[in-house]
Amino acid sequence: MKSTISILVILMSCAEIRANRELALTVYNQDFAVIKDTRNFQVPKETGQLTFTDVAARIDPTSVQITNLTNPKFTVAEQNFENNLVSSEKLLGKMIDQPVTVLLDDGKTFTGQLLSAENSTITLQTNEGVKVIERNKNFDQILLSKLPQGLLLRPALVWKVKNSTGENEKIEIAYQTAGFNWSADYNVLLRPEKQTLDMNGWVTVNNTCGSGFPDAHLKLVAGEVHKVQPPQIQEERMMMRKSMVMAEAAAPPPGFQERAFAEYHLYDLGRKTTLENNETKQIELFDIRDINYATEFLFAQPDFGYYSEEYSQSQTGEGNLTPLKIVATIENKKENQLGIPLPAGNVRMYQEDREKVDHFIGQDHIDHTPKDEKLRLTVGQAFDVVGSKKMVATNRISDTVSTQDILIRIRNHKDSPVPVVVLEKLMEQMNWKIEQPSDKFRKVDYRTIEFKVTLPANSEKNIHYRVRYEMYRW
Repeated sequence: MKSTISILVILMSCAEIRANRELALTVYNQDFAVIKDTRNFQVPKETGQLTFTDVAARIDPTSVQITNLTNPKFTVAEQNFENNLVSSEKLLGKMIDQPVTVLLDDGKTFTGQLLSAENSTITLQTNEGVKVIERNKNFDQILLSKLPQGLLLRPALVWKVKNSTGENEKIEIAYQTAGFNWSADYNVLLRPEKQTLDMNGWVTVNNTCGSGFPDAHLKLVAGEVHKVQPPQIQEERMMMRKSMVMAEAAAPPPGFQERAFAEYHLYDLGRKTTLENNETKQIELFDIRDINYATEFLFAQPDFGYYSEEYSQSQTGEGNLTPLKIVATIENKKENQLGIPLPAGNVRMYQEDREKVDHFIGQDHIDHTPKDEKLRLTVGQAFDVVGSKKMVATNRISDTVSTQDILIRIRNHKDSPVPVVVLEKLMEQMNWKIEQPSDKFRKVDYRTIEFKVTLPANSEKNIHYRVRYEMYRW
């Protein structure tokens, strides 16, 4: 019973510490967070030991920074990270050679010196001799004469401190811990009849660091933070997700507020929240309505590479009819209710039917999208708009120069016109020039060109061009 009372005293002490804590968490999307924990302590005078409990079990002890906000002469001579937490096995292990009492559910009691506590048996040295008790029997209780030293209820930092006043002092520590992540997710409701959509953003925070953080001030950092990884860790998870800024008119206070921080974006939750261990928490970022969007039908064949068998097969013959992708394009501008940095995340899209029932119509993943850039969401594949591509001619002019004639056919079987975008990938490691194009095109990058056309209802459109390739001369 004494051990039970001792444990209760420790729990009450931890509760008092929690009541006096000021917690701030800055979470990165690289499986880590920075914790700032401020508490009041009755520290020992001059030189002594101070235990800072309730730290994260996955703490990086080398990252700890300690600041005494009350006494500037306070110093820490040594620091130990203690994670030898209480369990029944560890308790019994610490009680070897100590007196214990075993109570069985049939009322029998055995008291003696604990000789061993293995998986299946407990061995006692009693007044009647050595007693071996099978642990598969139903134990009612195991009573310990005392609580063993060296076991903790929670992970802790143990410091040897100097130059303390012996009074109540406010101490702040900051440290990094693994086991934190956050990501963004979006739900989009499309209204094709109005060409508007509603977008709802959420942030998901995962805590697996081994400790909970009650009533904490939460911040999220978006940007690519460089960290040195141990040699055995080769896979870097360095891409940060730029969390969304909330539109002032749509943001429910108190919510996330965004501001620039170094070369990153910092998102500050305007209220305190609790992040328990092994908890996944979702917090709404924003809810923006009546965003204008446009629909495009995209024809873009897979980029096999120009020296692959797949590419050769795709360029010969008429080619199979390929359904065009349906793409919703959104201008991420302030005039369009947005104008905010959008982090990478999954986007789930829905659409209402005539009975005003929402139906899931597609899912896409977006990369980091800065403000004033265009956002493209692939909804799915068109049923009534298809396309095909083939190489109709090729000509080798010299050892270094050749031409290809390309024909692309787009067919619209819908009863309404459709805007079509055709993306063409050209040969790498070659100089190229487009000749005799049937329609205007735009150079997207060093090997991509884009055609934009509108097909009337129930019509077909042929796009053809010749590309002239010339090998680089070294």
